[in-house]
Amino acid sequence: MKILVTFAVASEFAAWRRRHDFRQVAHEPFAIYVSEIAGNAVRVLLTGMGTKAATQATRWALASPADICISSGFAGALNGELRVGTILAGRVVLRAERELAVASDHQLLAVAEDAGARHVERFLTSEHLIADAAQKVALGGEADAVEMESFVILAEAARYGVRAAAIRS
Repeated sequence: MKILVTFAVASEFAAWRRRHDFRQVAHEPFAIYVSEIAGNAVRVLLTGMGTKAATQATRWALASPADICISSGFAGALNGELRVGTILAGRVVLRAERELAVASDHQLLAVAEDAGARHVERFLTSEHLIADAAQKVALGGEADAVEMESFVILAEAARYGVRAAAIRS
């Protein structure tokens, strides 16, 4: 199976990179790393932060076939029950400032949950970093966690007919 995993920046990818034998095969226009994991051809794409960079990078990467796309990386908890480091599998990703949503593939979510990820209903993709506690409280009614790329990554995967899920920590 061909799997594309996206991270915004190298620091999000660092722990996974240490666990697997990745080699970098592209630097420009975006960094791509490859490895074989459990018999699967895995490509990791560093998209850059934000929706514009993630859209361009994902579109570029999906020009090469993939069976699955996973949007991964860090997310900020908006739900007070979530703890730092918890792996979250989001059913739906909302686009902040717009009334748009895209769903994760239900089979991929089931696999993630079987592997220990915690199911959450909604991620919120924001155009900007949400660091203010008052903003996080205000957004808590909209989503369980906030991040900056998953909506556009899942939307691009859908355009290419690739099953996708948002799985973040």
